[in-house]
Amino acid sequence: METSGSSECCCGMEDAERVTEQASEVVVFDDGSLTLPVIVVGNGPSAIFLSLLLSGWRPQIVSEPSHSNPLLDCKLKELAGQGLFEQDLEYLSQGLEGRTSNPVSLLLDALLRPDADCGSEQPSLLDWHCDSSRAIPHLVLGRGPPGGSWNDMEGSMRTLSLGSWMELPVLSFKDWMLENRRNFRNDRATAADVAAYYRHYVHAMCLDCRFITGTHVTSVKRITPPAHDHSVASWEVNGHHVGTDQQVNKSFRVRAATVVLATGSTDMAVKLGVPGEELSYVGHTAQHLEAILKETPKGLSATFPPVLVIGGGFSAADAVLALRHAGLPVIHAFRSPPGVSGHGLAQLPSSLYPEYHKVLQMMHLGNESYYGFTSLPSHRVLCFLPNNKVLLAGPSNSPLIAQTVLAVAVRIGSAPDLSFLPEGGQALARYPNDRINPRSNPVALEPLTHETEAEPGLFAIGPLAGDKFVRFSLGGVLAVAVCIASRQETESIKT
Repeated sequence: METSGSSECCCGMEDAERVTEQASEVVVFDDGSLTLPVIVVGNGPSAIFLSLLLSGWRPQIVSEPSHSNPLLDCKLKELAGQGLFEQDLEYLSQGLEGRTSNPVSLLLDALLRPDADCGSEQPSLLDWHCDSSRAIPHLVLGRGPPGGSWNDMEGSMRTLSLGSWMELPVLSFKDWMLENRRNFRNDRATAADVAAYYRHYVHAMCLDCRFITGTHVTSVKRITPPAHDHSVASWEVNGHHVGTDQQVNKSFRVRAATVVLATGSTDMAVKLGVPGEELSYVGHTAQHLEAILKETPKGLSATFPPVLVIGGGFSAADAVLALRHAGLPVIHAFRSPPGVSGHGLAQLPSSLYPEYHKVLQMMHLGNESYYGFTSLPSHRVLCFLPNNKVLLAGPSNSPLIAQTVLAVAVRIGSAPDLSFLPEGGQALARYPNDRINPRSNPVALEPLTHETEAEPGLFAIGPLAGDKFVRFSLGGVLAVAVCIASRQETESIKT
């Protein structure tokens, strides 16, 4: 894989230099005078990859491509050695199938990881090079360090995807792991390693000047009607900067021709909506669980009341594993009946995910096989009471359970926080009458550009576009970058 230019920054433009100077102090843009072609809201892996492409990095089809898909193989051989940005992405993606409905996501995944779903580790069919003359000034606004929600996860948690599927182009994740003397377990990495890789990636690829951390975006609003001139500032982004002491330091306002939503889907935990859920012993976040583990004296954990975990999916299973590892007694309540797996746990191969299959076994076998663990299938919470008591209802005709607990970990899913958009961005959804949900109601997009159908000039990538896994989100990023670059070139020709 060609990596020319990886040691030098591709910014190289006067506007970018100005942004870099101002961003270093998070200046107040009270007059709204700073205008950029692109603002990215969110700084997770999708936003990082978009910054790479907007900074001048370009993929090129290798000189001798070979793919097991005969249709794609024929097309690639016709285009050998040519840049991917200049190709018809719709033509190249036709006929591809996989675990996403976004066509460019399928295409880029097929080029980066040929036959990955078959267990193959074939080399990428793309070379990468940097052309600083094609860089497009932009800013990436994020609340925390680059990597987004990966920085907030419990560090020892293993990735669902293979570790190599978490990597971004140019910089190998596996090589980075080896250089840092870290090892995969069953080819999976910890959340801490993934977060560290993304932070390192931004620095290694000289993208630091594009990222402003500690920024809370409070509004994204259109300031001009949609126009054919895509160089016109159509959007105004307002927000404030929060320092390390969590105090609001400065506000900012910046205008842009294009805004890309890359906020992910884990900003807000889904709540049960029952009485007492606001009580202090009830938590919905990884931070709450970590506090429980930190406050429990080692060697005495088994003497404590149990921790109640609510939910039947992956995040609930992670909570069970963490609590069991700490020696705390656990009650696991979930709504599915005995023998019915929750949210895909049973679909994972046991050889790669032994810990999840152990939790599934515990859920199914009940309470007699595992000391300190109680399974409550077909149960739901009626209310949370003072003095750490929870009232639960089981199957029909079963008595109610009043359980005293140390704490409660509610793990029933998460949702994106789009409160900075009018009406929480609901008008952007595929079904505008319901809230945006990456699984069932993602943002309605033009499939080949990821531009929102409701608002021209506003794009969405990652989970908001329905691509929950990093591996597939990269294709949506490519679609956005190609569209923005094409419009920039068109406007340059006009002027």
